[in-house]
Amino acid sequence: MINLEYIGTHYKEDKNLIIDRPSGSQNFLFLLFHTDVYLVTNGKTNILSPGTAILFSPNTPQFYHHPVNGFDNDWFHFSKANFENDLNLLKFPINKPLKIKNPIQIHNRILEIEKEYLMKDIEYKAVISNLINNFFIELSREHNRNNDHKQNPYYHDLELSFRDIRTTMLSSISKKWSLPQLANLSGLSSSRFSFLYKYFFGTSPKEDLLNERFNIAKHYLASSSQPISAIAATVGYDDIYQFSKQFKKHTGISPSKYREG
Repeated sequence: MINLEYIGTHYKEDKNLIIDRPSGSQNFLFLLFHTDVYLVTNGKTNILSPGTAILFSPNTPQFYHHPVNGFDNDWFHFSKANFENDLNLLKFPINKPLKIKNPIQIHNRILEIEKEYLMKDIEYKAVISNLINNFFIELSREHNRNNDHKQNPYYHDLELSFRDIRTTMLSSISKKWSLPQLANLSGLSSSRFSFLYKYFFGTSPKEDLLNERFNIAKHYLASSSQPISAIAATVGYDDIYQFSKQFKKHTGISPSKYREG
């Protein structure tokens, strides 16, 4: 289990503050910088831009500050035996700056961890452990995808195109989407489109669409009095029997049972 020691979000540090730990910390330290910061590693000063993160392993020297404006950062200290082995399997960089593609999303993940830490609800330590584990899996996926894109810039533009197609599909879930229709939007064959879609998003177009349909259906079932047939039509099913069958296959219970709570 991953043990969270301390956590802080949007800590605004004064220009006079210098973090100088020659022997590092006894645990792991993750930092996400929201402003420029001066980071010294191996005797070399690097000026990191906003949206840069770094994970320090235990007992690694830490030296960072901003002599003019101070700096703003999220941080959390945590410990887990042999966690470096997990990070190596994920190909996650340790003690090296990592530019974050979507820092707001990562900040929100840290806020979720902080909320659990402050609330201390039932089994909060287990929840925090899972959140941190998933946090590094998500970051690793982004880092590894970015490395792939650097080796093949073609993938970068292609992923942007696929994100537009995905947004188009998921914003019109009642439409009878087919794989050839979606592939046609990309100008690729159905098999190539299907392969790349799973590569970019970790799921097939069909499963992605079904997940969104049933998430919307669950929302309406729980929060409205609409007939199940109307909800089925809203998420793209003309046949209520087919909707109920697919809903149960996806969630494990029927729409009526889900509505009952």
